[in-house]
Order: sequence, then structure tokens, then C-alpha cells
Amino acid sequence: MKKRVRTISGKNSKRNGTVLLLTAILLALSSSLVSCKSDQVKSVEVTESGVISDEVINNEENSGVVGSDLQAANEVVDSTVNPATTDDSENHDTNYYLNSKDSVLFQEAVFKFAKAYFSADQEEIKKYLADGVEPEVWEENIYDNLSRLVLKWNPEELATDKTMDVQYEFMVEGEDSSTYLGMVLEFQDEEWIVLEYYLEK
Repeated sequence: MKKRVRTISGKNSKRNGTVLLLTAILLALSSSLVSCKSDQVKSVEVTESGVISDEVINNEENSGVVGSDLQAANEVVDSTVNPATTDDSENHDTNYYLNSKDSVLFQEAVFKFAKAYFSADQEEIKKYLADGVEPEVWEENIYDNLSRLVLKWNPEELATDKTMDVQYEFMVEGEDSSTYLGMVLEFQDEEWIVLEYYLEK
């Protein structure tokens, strides 16, 4: 009887040990799976926020990288041009017109004309006038005394118009209000020339 009880208890202790060992292994496996899942969830959240990646990022090995990647991705998204605006000329961004070759050519022409006008340089201003337009300039050189000189125009009009009516808003040092130098220009023989110009308060 005693031998049998010992045998049974021995079998039970072996079973109990095996059960404990299996439980410990299962707990270890489940905890590692949970930690992996938490890392993957964090990576998925970053991906949904804008970082384009098919890989799962290990947060421990790449600490600090995710933030910089997200910032870089956001910068790329911010600088991306909407294809809908590039296909339709009527919806082009104003910056496109402002920096186009035609726009730069136009801006150079009106600036050179205005500089000659405010510098009281009659010989220089003739270069930008249409035939038959009398060269008139400011009575003295005030170019270096201008505290304000801003071109008022719509760059998008260059896409359709070959005649432009624009104004330079200017202010001389010591004055408290602006005056406007208006110009009507026409594109002829690959250059912009001034058909008429006027002053407006």
C-alpha cells in the first residue's frame, strides 16, 4: 500500500512539474507576442499618419527615427503639387505664373522702366517706350530716396493677355501716403514696351 501511494504521488509530482513547465513556456510566449503586437500597432499608427512603409518598425532599435521620417513625409506631402491644378491652365497656382519665363521678362521690363523714370533718366527710358510716346521722367533723381516700390499686378493675366495695365505703388522718404505710377505695356517683337504711363494719387 505504501509503495503504491508513493508511486501515485511520484506520478502526480511529475505531472505537476510538467504542467508548471508548460504554463511557464506559454506565459513567456504570450508576453513576447504581446510586446511584438504593441510595437506593430505603434508602427501602423505612424504609417496611417503619413509615413509610407510596408515594413514593421522595431521601436526599440529605431527610437527617434520614426519622428524624423514622419516630418520628412509631411514635408514631401506639403510640397507636392495637386495634379488637378497642373493639368488645367486656368487653375495654375499664382506662383507658377510669377516664376515663369514670360513673367520674369515682364517684371524686368517694368522695373527697368520704373527705375529710369524715378532716376530722371530720359535717355534710358526711351529704350522701353513705344514709337511716338514722349519720354517724361520725374523732375529729379529720387530712386535712392524711395521708401516703398511695389508692383501691383495679376501674374495670371500673362497667360491670355498681350497688353498689361499695371501700377507701381511708391512712396518717397518723408511722405505719409503712396502714389502710383501706372503703365500700359504691350508685347511686341519678343519684348514688352510701354504704350502709355501716368501718375495717380
